[in-house]
Amino acid sequence: KDEMIERFERQPSYDLALRIATSFYDEEDYVQASKWGRRANQLDREAQDAWMIYAKAQYKAGFKDEAMGVLRLFLEYKNSQEASGLLQKWEKEKSQ
Repeated sequence: KDEMIERFERQPSYDLALRIATSFYDEEDYVQASKWGRRANQLDREAQDAWMIYAKAQYKAGFKDEAMGVLRLFLEYKNSQEASGLLQKWEKEKSQ
């Protein structure tokens, strides 16, 4: 992963930032996963995968309201069944 981060610093790309975010997420380092998901998001605001990993990492890190806000923001300009379904699931869990 360090090699990927070094490569990203030399030549930032959406795909690389997303791979780094996913790697941190898989290792359950949700703070770093969130950070890298957001970096990927800043490089390509249209790509759903970065929004999803950013929101999921925020949620897992305990920032549930922020995670739901991320999905709401994404859904304002992008129609996504995956994001909508996840937001509904989280809202339902919150209300229980």
